[in-house]
Amino acid sequence: MDSSGTSVEAIFFGTTTVWLSDGTSGILIDGFLSRPSLLRVAFGRVAPDLGRITSALARAGVTRLDALFVAHSHYDHAMDAPEVVKHLGGRLFGSESTLNVGRGAGLAEESMTRIADGGEHTVGAFTVRVLAAVHSPGNRFPGTIDEPLVPPVRASSYRDGGCFSFLITHPGGSLLIHPSANFVPGKFDGLDVDVLYLATGALGVQPRRFQDDYWRHVVEATRPASSCRSTGTTSSCRWTAGSARCRPSSTGSP
Repeated sequence: MDSSGTSVEAIFFGTTTVWLSDGTSGILIDGFLSRPSLLRVAFGRVAPDLGRITSALARAGVTRLDALFVAHSHYDHAMDAPEVVKHLGGRLFGSESTLNVGRGAGLAEESMTRIADGGEHTVGAFTVRVLAAVHSPGNRFPGTIDEPLVPPVRASSYRDGGCFSFLITHPGGSLLIHPSANFVPGKFDGLDVDVLYLATGALGVQPRRFQDDYWRHVVEATRPASSCRSTGTTSSCRWTAGSARCRPSSTGSP
């Protein structure tokens, strides 16, 4: 708890899915909960698994939603987002490619908002600032989704559509959610945050120089009091703003 008496809880579901709530408003990043098998991703077609989505949300106690922000439009970020919005309510925020994922799922235009670098969006006491990013090295499915995407489809149909990070501020604290293991030099300079959610998938196979630059431009630039690393696992953590503590939780998706 910080000096303002206001706290925020964050639940990390794995991959890049993070739930934030101050007890009044709720924000979800990505909302990827279906977890299709790698065999299906490689050789079959993928689609949201409504049973897994609703089960993961129920175990975490997430019953309502105000806003869902999508970092980019690959299947493991955007595929489940429209179904989460339909299940919980709220608004979908993302690139035009992400909005085409929403259109393919039947979301109405008035329940979606296109985002761009530098945009700020108010959700209750939260302010979400959108920061342009670049995908992790080895982007297999670059490009855009130019028409409504109706699953089941090949995973390759989910083109990235542009990448974003999210700086989220609240009277109870601040955090940066950085969902790709890459960096834009100088982009985060001066962004001191309480908590950093840090993507590290594929970072271990990059050259040492790249790893050092990533650390300098993301971690050292933001000087977080605490960090949670996203490695593609289904573990989760909880954080209370002000105390800046991450700890294990049992609310990860299947």
